[in-house]
Amino acid sequence: MFGSPVIRAALVSIALMGGAFLLMWQFGQGSAIGFMRLKVVNDTKHVVKIQPCWDLRCWDIHGLDPTVVPAGKARRVESKWEDDISHPISVAVLRPHAEFPKWEGCLVNVFPPHKRVGVFWVSSVTTCPTSSGGGGGGG
Repeated sequence: MFGSPVIRAALVSIALMGGAFLLMWQFGQGSAIGFMRLKVVNDTKHVVKIQPCWDLRCWDIHGLDPTVVPAGKARRVESKWEDDISHPISVAVLRPHAEFPKWEGCLVNVFPPHKRVGVFWVSSVTTCPTSSGGGGGGG
């Protein structure tokens, strides 16, 4: 039925192109790993220092610098987090002159995949988680 070498070559080419198209459709731009930035809104009456963390307990802060956020202001947090999957992110809240690890609490949130900017509200501060959890990102 497919005896001709030209017909077989054409069918193989069509199959390969179809497979390539399916792979591009499945893993295309919508599935690409991007980066999410963090924005902290200080909706309290006090100046705070925000310390981004790689883990939920906020013990791993390697390469992440703190950011001071005045009362009533918003600041972008330095660094960025991978946005390919949904995962929890934690930032510690400290008094302006406090040093690691003397935080007042943590802000923890899970952002949906491919979110460009994740927003934390300082008034939502809670006790820092006790599990190490997983963070992710790059500096």
